[in-house]
Amino acid sequence: MFRFYNRLVVLALISLNFCCSDRGLISDSFTFLLIDSIKLPAFSYISPKSLCVRYLIKENNEYLFWGNTPQNSIELYDIKAQEHLKSIAIPDEGPGSIKTIKAGFQVINFDTIYVNSLAPGELFLIDSSGRVYDQITFSYDTVRSYANNYLNLNTHIMGNVFMSGSRIILPLREPYFKDKPDKNTIERITKFRIYNLNTDELTSSPIHIDPDIYEIAEMYILSSVVSMNGSYYYQYQNSANLYHTCDLNNYTRHTFKSKYFTKFISENTYSTPYENAKHSFYYYSLQADPFRDLLYRIVKLPASDPQLTDGFDEFYGSWDRGSIMVIDTNLSLLDEILFATHANYSWNECFVGKKGFYLRRSSNHPHYSESKITFDIFEFSELDNNQDI
Repeated sequence: MFRFYNRLVVLALISLNFCCSDRGLISDSFTFLLIDSIKLPAFSYISPKSLCVRYLIKENNEYLFWGNTPQNSIELYDIKAQEHLKSIAIPDEGPGSIKTIKAGFQVINFDTIYVNSLAPGELFLIDSSGRVYDQITFSYDTVRSYANNYLNLNTHIMGNVFMSGSRIILPLREPYFKDKPDKNTIERITKFRIYNLNTDELTSSPIHIDPDIYEIAEMYILSSVVSMNGSYYYQYQNSANLYHTCDLNNYTRHTFKSKYFTKFISENTYSTPYENAKHSFYYYSLQADPFRDLLYRIVKLPASDPQLTDGFDEFYGSWDRGSIMVIDTNLSLLDEILFATHANYSWNECFVGKKGFYLRRSSNHPHYSESKITFDIFEFSELDNNQDI
């Protein structure tokens, strides 16, 4: 009885301190328990919202790279000290410039930051001073309507590039088709390209996109790709399938259907994109948790009451409801946890760190501060259902 009482006291204190009831976060077996928060300074020149947030751990130190699009800079933070270290200013004009960083970036280490320039087939390499020291061309096809020559590097869909030895792994964006493409078209659309830094050789993986994703007409399809323990995992927003490849030549497909599933809807179902977002269900993105050997599949759920929900919030990632499907590296579903956060958090800027799953407070949060970028940290853990009561 005493142990059970102590657990209740801890849960109550966490809920009180962070103003978030964990009642909506607990399932029968597992929980995402709110354990801590960090507050990073947001100076007047730093945008409180970002399209790209990257985490780096080095020699037991943890860093956050915050895309500050209005300034065309990347803000570097020390997570443990909760301090701003520097602004990585990227020139937007002249030689060695990148016009905009709003298409996202990926951080491999302090001297290897890949920046998507928004131009088809181009990828820039910068260091932590903002100096552009290399440019990679991964496609010579500049026809925008085809769009299989673009990368997704924004973290709101968890777009990534990866390094494996001297190879850069480039997951390509899926093209948009109003109607389902034919077999010949599908066979021209590759999922991955591989660039060899030593030889400048560009090759394509034999893995193609899944034609089933075009069954829902007039739906923009975004994929999410993560890597862990030498394997690559990817998904599409309108498919319950999760794909796994070790060698980028062959893949397996596994189906994990959300228990909150509602039918997918096309882009023009409702009068505006904001109204559409209120009613939309899709498999939003993947996050890899290498510290626990887990995959987090984030699911965007329709608003519980669309009439009382702000469509702008729903469209830009501050959802009324979401869930996280937790999958282990044996590709077994451990659980799906409901997050009924009522737009208090922005899923566009979430990430996984050593302590757990970091979710940024939105401007709707009762303890939101304009001068701070605040993340609440949730730890995935198994519930002890055998405690004495």
